[in-house]
Amino acid sequence: MDAAARVAEGDYTARATVQGPPDVRDLARAFNRMAERLETNEEQRRNLLADVAHELRTPLSVIRGRVEGMADGLYEPGGDDLALIGAETTVMARLLDDLQLLSNAEAGALRLHRERLEADELVETAESAHRTEAAERGVALRTQVTAGPARARRRPGSDRRGARQPGLERAPPHALGRHRHDRRGS
Repeated sequence: MDAAARVAEGDYTARATVQGPPDVRDLARAFNRMAERLETNEEQRRNLLADVAHELRTPLSVIRGRVEGMADGLYEPGGDDLALIGAETTVMARLLDDLQLLSNAEAGALRLHRERLEADELVETAESAHRTEAAERGVALRTQVTAGPARARRRPGSDRRGARQPGLERAPPHALGRHRHDRRGS
C-alpha cells in the first residue's frame, strides 16, 4: 500500500484508495481517518510552535531593547527599566510553565484534583486580577454571580483563580475596548 509507506515517511496527506472486498474497504476507510487525524495533529503542532515562538519573541524583544538601551546610555540602569525587564521575564516564565503543563497533559502525567470552590470567590479573584489594567484602559469591570458553590478542577499548585488568561495579560491596548459595557472617565 503506497499510502501506508507515505504516511510512515511523514506525508499525512496520503490516503488509501477505498476499493476491494468489504473488509479491505473498511480497513482503507479506517486508515484514511487515521491519516486525517495525524494530518490535523501535525498542523496543530506546527501552529502551536509558531504561536509559542511569537509569544516568547515579544517579551524577549522588550528585554533586549531595554538592555541595549542601558548599554548605549539611553536608559539609566535601574528603576522602571528593571521592573519592566522583571515583568517580561515573568511573562516568559508563565509561557514556559504553560508549555510544561501541556507537555505533562500530552504525556498523560497531568493529575487533576477536585476541590469545592465558591463561585463568587473565584469570580472576584479573576476580576481583581484585571481590575487595575481595565481601569487604566477606561474599562469598568462589574461582576454578578447568581450560582452557589461549584465543583471545579484545578492543577496541583495553582492558585485559586485556576487557569491564567494569557490573552488578557498580553492583550494590545485596543483589545479590551471591543468589549466595553461601561466606560469610566471622560
